[in-house]
Amino acid sequence: MADNQKTLKAPVAFSGKGLHTGMESNMTVHPAPAGSGIVFRRTDLEGRPEIPALADYVTDTSRGTTIEKGGAKVCTIEHIMSALWTLGIDNAVVEIDAPETPIMDGSAKDFAAALSETGLEEQEAERQYYEVRETIEFDYPEKNASIVIYPDSKFSVSVHVDYHSRVVGNQYATFSEEEDYAKEIAPCRTFAFLHELEPLLAANLIKGGDLDNAIVVAEKEVSDAELERLARVFDKKDIRITDGYVNNLQLRFINEIARHKLLDVLGDLALLGMRIKGRVLANRPGHFVNTETARALKRNIKRDANRPSFVYDPTAEPVYDQPYSAHPAPPPAVPARGQDIPHRRNERSRHQERHHERTLLRRALPGRTCNAGRAHHRGHGTVRRDTRPQQRTRPGELLHLFPPHRQCAVQEQGGTGRYAPVRAETHGTHPARHCCHGSESVCGRQAHHGSVADGTGSQKQGMTARKAAPSRRAAFSTICKPVRRAPAVRLPLGGKRKETRPGK
Repeated sequence: MADNQKTLKAPVAFSGKGLHTGMESNMTVHPAPAGSGIVFRRTDLEGRPEIPALADYVTDTSRGTTIEKGGAKVCTIEHIMSALWTLGIDNAVVEIDAPETPIMDGSAKDFAAALSETGLEEQEAERQYYEVRETIEFDYPEKNASIVIYPDSKFSVSVHVDYHSRVVGNQYATFSEEEDYAKEIAPCRTFAFLHELEPLLAANLIKGGDLDNAIVVAEKEVSDAELERLARVFDKKDIRITDGYVNNLQLRFINEIARHKLLDVLGDLALLGMRIKGRVLANRPGHFVNTETARALKRNIKRDANRPSFVYDPTAEPVYDQPYSAHPAPPPAVPARGQDIPHRRNERSRHQERHHERTLLRRALPGRTCNAGRAHHRGHGTVRRDTRPQQRTRPGELLHLFPPHRQCAVQEQGGTGRYAPVRAETHGTHPARHCCHGSESVCGRQAHHGSVADGTGSQKQGMTARKAAPSRRAAFSTICKPVRRAPAVRLPLGGKRKETRPGK
């Protein structure tokens, strides 16, 4: 549910000296119309110039955040901005008669208490939010710092500080929307290290600094002479150091330094001009890191202005609702065995086509390998392949080749070069295949399937047949009669040979 913008019910006034300038400052926070944001107005300058509290107008971040426009500037705005933004004030005019806001006690405690007591007034305009939809990382290696923002439906900040100090150590602080800012974060004071005071005084940066409005951390032992000199500088009777803190200071929280850094992060991120829905993790933050992050977020907002926004709302009515069924649809039926399935039908067609091609090619194709008479390596033949090793014949040996129904004499020299019964078409068997015609085979190697030598020294050729079925293996004991064989006669493609038998 969208919420509306808010402003103050009545003006709230503050007075005090500035931390760096040391000048007395009178500041009044007035209500403002919806959509105007937070604006600083210099009442001590001619024309009462106004400076919007936005990251675009940040000009200096040394020991504080300074905004400037048209020559008019206001320094150290982070504490009042933190209180206004965190307490839910979207529109306000801050009138001030000095270049710096009052430091008060170094925290935002007085600001938060007075603003909460005055009360807020709801306005008609809706609040604007920057919704973080993806993880955004900002790395600052020169400062050894980083800020990471994660997507979240609410706003929260976690801070880690490490100054390599034996007194401060590593400190963490966390704040979310559900926590009480006025009690948990606002009372935390600003701080400085003792070894930084001399350079700050020399640079006229802490003219309004006092041991009552800042935490001073002492890392090393300090001599009595140095303590006396510091007492004169801060206009104190005496200065003592206890447990690493000057003048026996009592911390309001054990991690007060980390909480004050979180206070600064809230005040600097308020310069974005709208609220954030996301989870911020800040490691060693500072005013420079915080304001640069706000600048980058403003660029992201301008970039994403024309992009479509997709937000998932679990409470919204669904666009398409599939009703629940206690009896879900059954899985698709498994086809029965033998049922015609498209992919199986295509596979069967390819198988038949390959088988048809094999019936047309009766002879072996030229090549290095001769597989005449053997079963096809793919296993499509109807006759089983005999896996027993074959023995090559030597001169003077005969070869057992053919079953009884295939035994015959080989054509005499001068014939067609093929044995008499070229085809023996029997049911369940393939025609005999051969590739050796004459003294050399078609594949270019010398015939080796059953060759023997006669008494004259000429070679006799036999032909290899396909291995018979297991029931016919006993018939291989009969010897094929070897005869002289004529060389092969090559015919053009599609030519025919005249088959003759001996004696015809």
